[in-house]
Amino acid sequence: MPPKKGKSKGKNKPKSKGKSKPRTNQPKKQKPKIKTSPVVSIQKAITEEKQKKPKELWKVNPDKQHEFWKTQPVTQFEEKKTEKNEPIKIQTVEEIRKEPYPLPKEFEWVLTDLTNKEVLDEVYELLKGNYVEDDESTFRFDYSREFLQWALFIPNYEKDWHIGVRVVQSKKLVGFITGIPVKIKVMDKIVEMAEINFLCAHKLIRSKGLAPLLIKEVTRRINLKGVFQAFYTAGKKIPTPVASSTYFFRPINHKKLLDIGFFMAEQNMNLQRYQRIYRLPEKPQIPNLRRFESKDSASVCKLVNNFLSKFKLSIVFDEKLIEWTFLSRDQVIECWVVENKQTNEITDLFSFYTLNSSILNNNQYDTLNSCYAFYNIATTVTYVDLMKDCLVVAQNKGYDLMNSLNILDNDIFISELNFKSTGGFLHFYLYNWACPDFLPKEIGIPIL
Repeated sequence: MPPKKGKSKGKNKPKSKGKSKPRTNQPKKQKPKIKTSPVVSIQKAITEEKQKKPKELWKVNPDKQHEFWKTQPVTQFEEKKTEKNEPIKIQTVEEIRKEPYPLPKEFEWVLTDLTNKEVLDEVYELLKGNYVEDDESTFRFDYSREFLQWALFIPNYEKDWHIGVRVVQSKKLVGFITGIPVKIKVMDKIVEMAEINFLCAHKLIRSKGLAPLLIKEVTRRINLKGVFQAFYTAGKKIPTPVASSTYFFRPINHKKLLDIGFFMAEQNMNLQRYQRIYRLPEKPQIPNLRRFESKDSASVCKLVNNFLSKFKLSIVFDEKLIEWTFLSRDQVIECWVVENKQTNEITDLFSFYTLNSSILNNNQYDTLNSCYAFYNIATTVTYVDLMKDCLVVAQNKGYDLMNSLNILDNDIFISELNFKSTGGFLHFYLYNWACPDFLPKEIGIPIL
């Protein structure tokens, strides 16, 4: 932001005689004005945009901001912090209603089978037109069809946790929410949970109050499987985060980012200076670095779980989930590993996933090619060297920027590799679970 103008604090300042001289104060160096990008990633359960005037999907009446969440087993803002690590409400499957929650008469519940190309196309179009968008209506997340299948078809996924709402008469898909089964380590306890994602209601029918019904219905179906806890994130602060993190971005294609107004150039900086300061090598520098392969699953599973054990909140992986999560898919997920040639063990790893954004109202560009730092583990090399090679791979694959949260060990490289704050936040939530607050560096779940 431009420096603020202020009055001199000096007292009894002598007056100058004669004609006053023009002021020659040099302008203060300005920090880059950063245009907030639609970073979150991907929002879970109660997806919202993160800046001023957020679109609060579950709200029908703006005067009743948290009314829905006051009815749910979540920690409320006014409650004192707890040292407990346990469920808020004990439930059994027998207590759960067996029938779906009633919808307004013009809508109906449907399963969204993403193995069906037509259904996948419908979900893609719904999210593309109605999901997370920045406040200036300049960017909107564009989840590819392949990304959706990767995120939702994990081993042992539950088909009926992928829920849609259609208009009865036209059969148009106007609502969507998903859950996937995950094992979450909360401090010293491993808990079976559902990870909630992709809550979306069509812009034209948000006044119908579908979002709370989508949340309640996915909760009901999850409960019927004997799972009573959930994990989700949001850019908006609702009752009540267990942790909050900040988004950072690292420019790769400065020309394009400046052209589309993603951020404004600093004073005395031009494109050539940016390109010189941020220049990356043409090829990765770490020896024995290569793409992850299926044969690495056992070694990587051991590496990842050992690494995540130090965090207060993390996912517990098995080999099947490792293979599904980290096996590289073009324009979806990239994972590269460092192999010890003597032991054949994987010692280091970096990964990032693709989440592009549509560029709205721009005649020159239509897509912002974005990747997000995922799981990154350095044991035999430095984090700076590891993530510099990660940026090189991203650069060679045509990405315009890399985003990162300040969770995991990411603070180690964020400053050193010239990541800049976007001004965006992501809050982490647990449903029906009470625990202490955590610092960003205690969070081990990089959210999709």
